[in-house]
This record gives sequence, C-alpha cells and structure tokens, in this order.
Amino acid sequence: MSSAMLRTEGLSVRAAGRYLIEDISIALGQEFVLVRGPSGAGKTTLMRCLAGLIPHAFDLDMQGRVLLGGEPTTDMSLPDIASRVAMVFQRPETQLFNLFVADEIAFAPRNAGLPEAEVASWSGDAAAALGIEHLLARRVTELSGGEKQRVAIASALAMHPEVLILDEPFSQLDIQGAVSLADALGRLHNSGAGVVVIEQYPERLQGLASRELHIDGGEVVFDGPPHDEAPDHSGEQWEALLDPAPMEAKGDELVRLENASVRRDRTEVLRGVNLSLNAGERIALVGPNGSGKSTIAGLLAGTTKPTRGSVERPAKLRIGLVPQSPSWMLLADTARQEIEIGASSRTGSATPPEELLSALGLAAVADHPPSLLSSGEMRRLCFAAALAGRPDLLIVDEPAAGQHREARETMMSLAAQRCEQGGALLFITHDLDLVRRWATRIIVLRDGQITAEGSPVALRKAGTVEDT
Repeated sequence: MSSAMLRTEGLSVRAAGRYLIEDISIALGQEFVLVRGPSGAGKTTLMRCLAGLIPHAFDLDMQGRVLLGGEPTTDMSLPDIASRVAMVFQRPETQLFNLFVADEIAFAPRNAGLPEAEVASWSGDAAAALGIEHLLARRVTELSGGEKQRVAIASALAMHPEVLILDEPFSQLDIQGAVSLADALGRLHNSGAGVVVIEQYPERLQGLASRELHIDGGEVVFDGPPHDEAPDHSGEQWEALLDPAPMEAKGDELVRLENASVRRDRTEVLRGVNLSLNAGERIALVGPNGSGKSTIAGLLAGTTKPTRGSVERPAKLRIGLVPQSPSWMLLADTARQEIEIGASSRTGSATPPEELLSALGLAAVADHPPSLLSSGEMRRLCFAAALAGRPDLLIVDEPAAGQHREARETMMSLAAQRCEQGGALLFITHDLDLVRRWATRIIVLRDGQITAEGSPVALRKAGTVEDT
C-alpha cells in the first residue's frame, strides 16, 4: 500500500441534529474504487472527510478519525492534504476562480512553486487527457456546465495527485467527454494513483473499478467487487433515435424562439434558432457540451436575452426552472419553505408541499436548511419548488445529475403528469435511457444550431414511451 493510503476509523459526521454518516471504518489504497448509493446517503460527506474538507473547510461535528499516510488529517493543514488528495466537486463552478481556462488548469502546479516549464507540461498533459485543448484560451464564465466539469477535473489532474476523488464526474458530460474522462482515469490509476469515484452510472467505469462501496443511510452496506452492469450504449448518435416521418404539432403553442441568437464576449453560442414548444409535449434537448442547450433554457425561461431575434411568450405564462446549478435558486430557511414559496406563485390550486416532499424522498430533511442537503437532494428540492406552482412550462437542466434511478423515475413521472394536465416539459440531458423512456420529441443541438428534431422512433412504433 502507498503512503498516501486513506483510512477512516469510526468516522461519523452530524449536522442539524442528524448523522450524515455514522461509524464508517474503511481503508483505501492504490485502488480504483466506485462509490454508489442513493442521493443523500452520505457519499459526498464521506469524500469531503477523505479530502480533509471536513472539518477544515466545513465546520461540521466530526467524530472518529481520517488518516492520510498514517497521520490524522486534523493534524495537517488543508494545503498539505490537497497536495496529495485532490477532490472534484459535483458543482465544478464552486472551485473555478481563474479568468481563463489555461490559467485555471495551471493554477495548482504554479501555486505549488513548480518551474514554469513543468507547469506548462503538467497542465498541457491534463488538458489533453480531457480533450479540452480547444478551450484553453476561453474565459471560464463562457463555458457550458459540462465544459466546466472537464476543466475542474483537468485542474485536479494537473497536480498528479496520489489520490483523486471525483463526485459524479460524468453527470454533465457528453459522449466524447465521458470517454476521455474514463481513459484519463484509467491512465492515472495505472500510474500508481488511487482513484475514488462517486457515480450513479457505474457502467461507464466497467473494466476500471476493482472495488465498490455502497453507502445507504450514512453507513457502508457493501464493500466488495463491483456489481456487473448492463453495457453502456451512450455512444449512439442522437439522430439515430429520430423518426424520419414529419412531426405533427399537438397542443397549443406556449412559447416560440424566432431566429434567436446569443453572443457572449467573442463567442456566438446560439445562431438563428427557431423553436416552438406546445402544451403536452415532453421535449428532450440533447447535444454535445457547449452546444448551447442551457442558453436555450435561459431564453425560454427569460433569464437570458437574445442578441438577435425574439422570444414570443405570453405574459401570464408560468415557467418553472431547474438550472444546472440549483443551489443559487434555493433561498429559504428550510426545504419545506422552498416548496411553499413555489406553491405561493400559483393563484389557484397548487401541489401540497408535504406530497412533494414525500414523493421525492425529502420528508426527512423537510425542516433542514437547503445548504445542508446533498447536491442530488438540492436538485430534487428545486424541482419540487418549481413543480409546486403547476407551471405551464417546466424546464429541467440535467434531471439525472446526482440522482439514483428511483429518484430519476419519480421526477420524470411527476413532470409527465404535469404535461398530461396541459403543461409542457423541456429537459436537457446526456442520458440516452431518459430520452428513450420519456421524450415525445427530441431536439438535437450542435454548435449553437438545431441540426435535427423529431419524435423518437420507439414512441411512434409503440405508441407510448413507457412501452420502450
């Protein structure tokens, strides 16, 4: 075992009167470890302890010990820990603070005092490993969520960590990004580093992980060889899902983009997009990272204005938005209050908060501050708050991010029910299965333009997506 081996002894963390993790004792060496479990089970809390962020950066009640190379992390400084154990968060924007991508990736080795030639070599190799050389001159603020995720991972790789911890690293990546990341993680592990990955789609790591930890209710309930998973078919082209027959518009038009373009600094992220959304539709917006999907969501929701063209939207149209980073939408003191605020935006009947809390597995944290929830719980809470007001148009950016399968199904089922009542759903995703099961219409976006759209083949043949 490497001197960088991590060990926990009776590790527990408590916040707001409940245990986030309880009495965990594990040892991690130069292994490739897959960490699984339901959203809110304590996975991220455990990883933050391993990286020294608890208690150094998060002031939570930690009991027990974490040892790095035999030394308690409580006796070490956070910079000393970070030089050996790197962690990439679920929300990458929280750890990106340089203006340009190249400076972001080079920051850690440069800050460590390495010679400039070595800084250039290490950061260049990290960018190449993630396939983001073309982003080096871009401003970080111009990037899509998936591009930011790849930059954050490259920044961690640039330090050649002894242990790399990644929290849901595939959640916002397109096919190319996911393949590049899996290859990079395999090479890092083969070089002698330990790799620990929280991932809800373990098939993406087939052949890499040698050990699996399953965490539920704050405890390790399984520790052993990885479970076999179905093959990953995410390499399929989106266009292959489209029925070539023309679509027939159904339902009243809710909102329309007419020749809409958006420019940010020197980059035109959308170019002449024409799009109409109708009541009753469940629309999957798909395409590579950086193609402009979240920008379209912003135009439809009114949070982004077009540089050219127009957005035709009735003044009384109710829109619910669940963005890529839902934390900035959560402002109330408790989870229940967030949903009550969402429900109050509805002048007529609204979905009862308790019903949504129960359905989405949030009843146990109903009276907790949103800041103490896991990323997956935050996303479900934001979804519940948006849905509580019975929106005419519900926009969900990456509904699968950080969610276990049951939670994903519940979210999509609730959204589908709203569509049956006359609303519409636009969801942005890289999840092929989610599109196959739930979309009544697919829109493919590449390089800021709609390149294909239509109904799914399976839908037209079977008559219902749930039959697929």
